[in-house]
Amino acid sequence: MLAPPKRVANLHLLSYWRPHIVTFSHPLPCLILGVMSRWFFLRLDISDYVLQLDRSQEYFRVCSDWGNRPPILTLTPDDKSWSNSAFQALGLPQNVWFVCVHVREPGFSPIDERLHAHRNGAISAAIPAMQEIVKRGGWCVRMGDPTMTPLPPIEGVIDYAHHSLRSDRLDVTLCARARFFLGNTSGLAFVSTIFGVSCALANMIPTSARAPLSDDLSIPKILWLEREGRYLKFSEILHSPLGNCRFAKRFLDAGVRVDENSAEEILELVKEMLDRLDGTFVEKEEDRVRQAQYLGLFRPNHYSYWARSRVAAAFLRQHRDLLNPS
Repeated sequence: MLAPPKRVANLHLLSYWRPHIVTFSHPLPCLILGVMSRWFFLRLDISDYVLQLDRSQEYFRVCSDWGNRPPILTLTPDDKSWSNSAFQALGLPQNVWFVCVHVREPGFSPIDERLHAHRNGAISAAIPAMQEIVKRGGWCVRMGDPTMTPLPPIEGVIDYAHHSLRSDRLDVTLCARARFFLGNTSGLAFVSTIFGVSCALANMIPTSARAPLSDDLSIPKILWLEREGRYLKFSEILHSPLGNCRFAKRFLDAGVRVDENSAEEILELVKEMLDRLDGTFVEKEEDRVRQAQYLGLFRPNHYSYWARSRVAAAFLRQHRDLLNPS
């Protein structure tokens, strides 16, 4: 793998992959090998895993086949020891459990914002969910960078996105040691995933995208059809090109408005995740039926067709009219 430092999002995370993948970071070998692999020689095309358009991504098949085996990556003893001190400096009480929270905003990548604006969300909608986590004895660490909307002071919530201690190493250790990750369709959630941490993902878009691991939960954004003044049923979305739609312009061209999940929907998502982690969640028969109905809409060409994760039960109850084909 060629990994020039200026093209690596997180150098500390790269250090975890070096024992598994031969990696070059020095400019000279990167230049030479880059030229040698410019076309088909010495090149392995990995776009099938997450980057293909209008196709199922192999990453979800890999996660499904991996099952309940331990993750490949675990924090090093040195990082565990270092993070104990770093967490206290950040303001996390000793031995407290916490949840990483991330909501994608426009500042993430201004250069392609016009392509991906439909993936953004409002951090304010996650506040009731964070308060529920605190109410149950946990803490929240809001992930991100200083371009993000500052949070108001909330007991038990650390706005790490605006904290002076932000670092690559702390990003990784927080994601790896969280009880779960509350996020959306943004890459940071995968850092928790590769360390085996469960994810509760809201505002998923395209509709065919779900969380990757079997213990994960997710809820999609819902789509409003402007010309008819109504929300599209899940079958209408998933049985049309809209199901895999990856660019904001395609929604606009189709006359479709992408609506974010409400604060109540995100709260219910988090409640179910907490209950499942505590072993207290009780799934009703009607929930099982709706889950099967929803997952039965997925086809082999859908983005996360192979995923084993579930959609939050309360979301399917609330939107049963969008699930009912009649």
